[in-house]
Amino acid sequence: GVPAGLDMAVTESRSDTSADSVFAAGMDMHIQDLADFTPQARFVMLDACFNGAFLQDDYIAGHYVFGDGGTVAVKANSVNTLQDIWSTELIGLLGCGVSIGNWAKELFTLESHIIGDPTYRFATSVDGVPAGLDMAVTERRSDTSYWRRLFKKTDIPDLKALSLVMLAREGALPQESLMRLLADDPDPVVRTEAYALLKKYLAPDLAEATRVALSDSYELLSRLAAAVAVKSGDRDLLPVLVKLYFDPSTPTRVYFQVRDAFDQYPAAEVLAALDRARADSPLWPEEAAYEAFRKSLDRSEQMMYSELGELGDTDIPFRKRRPIVTPQRNKCQTQPLDAMLSYLRDGTDNEMRLLIAETLGWYVYSSGKERIISFLGTQLGMESDPQVKNEIVKTLNRLSPVKY
Repeated sequence: GVPAGLDMAVTESRSDTSADSVFAAGMDMHIQDLADFTPQARFVMLDACFNGAFLQDDYIAGHYVFGDGGTVAVKANSVNTLQDIWSTELIGLLGCGVSIGNWAKELFTLESHIIGDPTYRFATSVDGVPAGLDMAVTERRSDTSYWRRLFKKTDIPDLKALSLVMLAREGALPQESLMRLLADDPDPVVRTEAYALLKKYLAPDLAEATRVALSDSYELLSRLAAAVAVKSGDRDLLPVLVKLYFDPSTPTRVYFQVRDAFDQYPAAEVLAALDRARADSPLWPEEAAYEAFRKSLDRSEQMMYSELGELGDTDIPFRKRRPIVTPQRNKCQTQPLDAMLSYLRDGTDNEMRLLIAETLGWYVYSSGKERIISFLGTQLGMESDPQVKNEIVKTLNRLSPVKY
């Protein structure tokens, strides 16, 4: 029963595996590739996971800063990095003579770090930069007159964006001004900063801002808006999402988010909207792909409601019911809210109630946010479990607009 040529087959299989491994190793930069590397770039930004994991004995950012070469500082992530964020926000400030540290302070996420000298700065490489800008970032942060003058005077997009950041921090930039800039400013960096601030401060008109940004010609801005749309569920976004779905020029990263955003709405409503638009776009997507997507929408909704039916079944161990709720940290769908809120109010499993209270804190961009806030405000006064009560307080704080 031994197949002929077995010995040769094993050898060839090992050879193929080795070739595949060499090919895969050549696709990326690995720590061992840096052994004889002498980088001369003064500043390096590594926008990937774990490149700055300084808690390890060996990590990529360390080879740049502490090895041979001229690198002074590296921005890198110590753990997994967030996707679809504006990692190069205000990066143009480095060409305006702003130090690496002062640039980094305006946009850091928890996982990102400056490894090396944050005081290093480049000579100004563009005209029209005001003298002492680097010092002003620190010492004139609350000088709204200074930043208003700079915004009006400069033609440098990143300086305009910096001015918006400083003014918004001081509460001196009305939402209406940001909405006008988002809709009308000719520079994509300024438009993107306007949207980023509307998102950061959870502006009441965020859904409308997202609708405008989704159709922007600047891919990054459209992508940032699509990531919010995935967690919104606002009805006014659905027509824009349908239009983007049928547009063959929609960028891949935007298209990926758009498909996920449809899960925010009842499948029947989405399918009706898609079928109406299909008449004007019979060739894209191809019929097989379109039909497969339609079926996936129905299937996802059925699976979601089937799982929600088990939410309160305490005969099922908590560890098996937990995955019913935890995906909503990323999805933030509005359809499960009825079941989740009802169980938080009437359920008997405090471990599940605690999980629901925590998960609701991720609904910061959701069209159901006000409903959650109202419900939790009432529940807070009735809640008897101290852990659940504490989590409700934290969730209410998370859902409130950011204030400085």
